[in-house]
Amino acid sequence: MYTNLHNSHNTPAMLYLENGDHVQSQEGVTQGDNAAMAMYALSTRPLIQALSNETANDEVKQVWCADDSSAVGSLAGVKKWWKYLQANGPDFGYCPKPAKTILLKKTAV
Repeated sequence: MYTNLHNSHNTPAMLYLENGDHVQSQEGVTQGDNAAMAMYALSTRPLIQALSNETANDEVKQVWCADDSSAVGSLAGVKKWWKYLQANGPDFGYCPKPAKTILLKKTAV
């Protein structure tokens, strides 16, 4: 798997535009690459584990699907998870966007 990923992503991919120009794709994985999801899953695993370790005492549970993450737990625990994700995510290549984030709070009935 490493050899395939290395050969596919070692240098920027040339993306050709309909007018004949081209741009270089220098970040992430090429859309349509069969190994893209496996590569992304492996690359985000250290961040997911770090978040889990950071919030273990807060009983925060997290779910990830591709580049979407979510967490559930106490308000204080989820806040701690979010702050850690914002502060440390970019070091792992994951940049959370607060404007695209929603907080849902369950109230007792």
